[in-house]
Amino acid sequence: QARTCYQLWGARPKIHQLEAAHPELFLKPPSGMFQIKTDTSSSSTRPTEIFDLAAMMKAAQTISKELTLPELSTQLMLVMTETAGAERAALLLREQEDFVLYAQCDAATSRVELLSEPLRQTTRLPRNLLEYALRKQDVLLLDNASADARFLHDPYIRQCRPKSALALPILYRGSVIGVLYFENNLAEGAFLLNRVDVLRLLAEQAAISLEHARLYRHIEQRVQERTAELNALNASLQQEIVERRRIEDQLHESQELFTAFMEYLPALAFIKDADGRVL
Repeated sequence: QARTCYQLWGARPKIHQLEAAHPELFLKPPSGMFQIKTDTSSSSTRPTEIFDLAAMMKAAQTISKELTLPELSTQLMLVMTETAGAERAALLLREQEDFVLYAQCDAATSRVELLSEPLRQTTRLPRNLLEYALRKQDVLLLDNASADARFLHDPYIRQCRPKSALALPILYRGSVIGVLYFENNLAEGAFLLNRVDVLRLLAEQAAISLEHARLYRHIEQRVQERTAELNALNASLQQEIVERRRIEDQLHESQELFTAFMEYLPALAFIKDADGRVL
């Protein structure tokens, strides 16, 4: 990843330094990494490459700065949909042992909808296609999803007849924590390979940001739970203080009544017999 970033920045001396220090790691190009062509003889491609690099860096910064899961998911959907050139996109996240449709984006309106719909129940997405990509833990790129024999029986594909489809699993430390789905029905083969490479890199950043957002949500929930416990304890203590004051006020009132009674009580004399009986 360090070499890829240095390559993106054009820091060739640092690349050579890394390769010399760790030759065993660079016997072959890292799989799935985005590589920019550096052939200066082809000047016509340079502006496009520079634009893509700038757009990718901006997209990565946009994703990395969000802390809460709703805001991160919203920004992630907008960035990834634009980068992929998709008509619509969806984000599914792992919740315990299941995957849940958490957000979807419509490129025409730039509207992101936050949801909570289990993959096994949703009719909004090609479930069989997504489950296949999740099992393989790798990118699934289809130029014409409706013509792929593996998914002809998928209810969504039979009904909606999507053309270009792309499923991109999100991995964190070797485990799948989510998957991104992109769709474009304007043309077949709409998702180009170089764009897929950019999406992979952004998905790596998204994986880190999603885990940070989940950790932040967990800490926030623990703080809320602890705050609720402290508030309940404080309310109980306040109630106990009020009850004690009420009892003290009653005792004080009783003492005042007893004192007043004794002050105004006339002197009495009693005559008793030998057995202690009052005569």
